[in-house]
Amino acid sequence: MDLPQGVSYQFSGEDKNRQESQIFIGRALIIAVFLILVILVAQFNSIALPMIVITSVFMSIMGVLIGLIIHDRPFGIIMTGVGTVALAGIVVNNAIVMLDYVVKLRKRGLPRNEAIIIASAVRFRPVILTAVTTVLGLIPIAIGMDFDFSRDTIFVFGAESAKFWKSMALAIMYGLGVTTFLTLFMVLHFTL
Repeated sequence: MDLPQGVSYQFSGEDKNRQESQIFIGRALIIAVFLILVILVAQFNSIALPMIVITSVFMSIMGVLIGLIIHDRPFGIIMTGVGTVALAGIVVNNAIVMLDYVVKLRKRGLPRNEAIIIASAVRFRPVILTAVTTVLGLIPIAIGMDFDFSRDTIFVFGAESAKFWKSMALAIMYGLGVTTFLTLFMVLHFTL
C-alpha cells in the first residue's frame, strides 16, 4: 500500500494486545524453565541430570500440540500459554521422582542399568497415580462442566464460562499424559 510521505500506520487494538500477551507468556515460560533448572542444579549438584529433567518440559509441548489438534482447538496465547507454563512446573515432577531414585540407588553401589530398572519398577505407580489424578481432575474443565444453582439442573455442560478454560485444561491434560509416558521410557534412556 502506497501512502503519502509522512503518513504511516500500525496495528493496534486486539493485535497489539495479542502480541504483548505472546511476549509475556514466552518470557514467563523461559523464566519458569530457568528457575526450575537452577533449583534442580542445586538439588542434584550436577548439570547433566537437570538437563535430562528439562527435556520433559520440551516433550510436554508435543503433547499440548497433539491435544489441540485432536480437539481442533487453536493455540490460544493466553489460556493455552498459561497451561503450557503451568505444565512446565508439573511435568518435571515425574522426571525428578525417577531420577532422584536412580541417584539414590547409584549411591548404594548399584550399576547404572540395574538402578534404572529398579527405579522404573518402584516409582512407576507414584508417577502414574499423580498423572492420572491430575488428568481426571481436569476433565470437568475440559468437557465444559459448570454448576448453575439457579436452574433445575445443577450440572451444565458446554457453558460459556467453561469454554475460556478448555484450552488450558487440554494443554495440561495432553501435555502431562504424553510426558508421563515418555518420562517412564525416554528420560531414563537419556541417563544411560
